[in-house]
Amino acid sequence: MYPMEYPFGPEKVVDFFIDYYGPINRAHAALGEAARQLRDDLVALWERHSMASDGTTKVQAEYMVLVGTRLDD
Repeated sequence: MYPMEYPFGPEKVVDFFIDYYGPINRAHAALGEAARQLRDDLVALWERHSMASDGTTKVQAEYMVLVGTRLDD
């Protein structure tokens, strides 16, 4: 688990990711009219998982580390 903490609420976290995180930025830009629904869904997700009650956002994010090894013949 990886702690993710932001000094602002879930809506601003989503806006931050839309502005600066490549995969979300590209998905949001490609959706056109549906982009609003993506944003709303992401806000709901962050709100549901945030453990903060002080106007900030704190979640425990699960992540996986993958290590690849190339085998030469």
